[in-house]
Amino acid sequence: TNGGDIESQQHRRSASGGHHPKHHPIPTGITITDGPHGLRKTLGEDLLEDRIPATCFPTASALASSWDVNLLHKVGVTLAQECVAADVGVLLGPGMNIKRHPCCGRNFEYFSE
Repeated sequence: TNGGDIESQQHRRSASGGHHPKHHPIPTGITITDGPHGLRKTLGEDLLEDRIPATCFPTASALASSWDVNLLHKVGVTLAQECVAADVGVLLGPGMNIKRHPCCGRNFEYFSE
């Protein structure tokens, strides 16, 4: 491709997180959406009003602090069920990371040491 056609533009936008936090249907038909504490998927342009209902779980750092492997498994199963129900192929979260600095504004989103 020449890099300027629509499909190439969609690939670049999807790979770069182009229009965060909206979900991105990419050309392969896989829907990717964000949501470190649960599924977040919008149905239209209004990011605050036009969303599907979803469970909001405690933050990853709070869940990890419980040391309850069974609880984390149940959260993972529930996230998977919500993704299947909403036709989402990839959920960008929860995540795992080493927290290198306490001032990082995203630390609450990660399971960590």
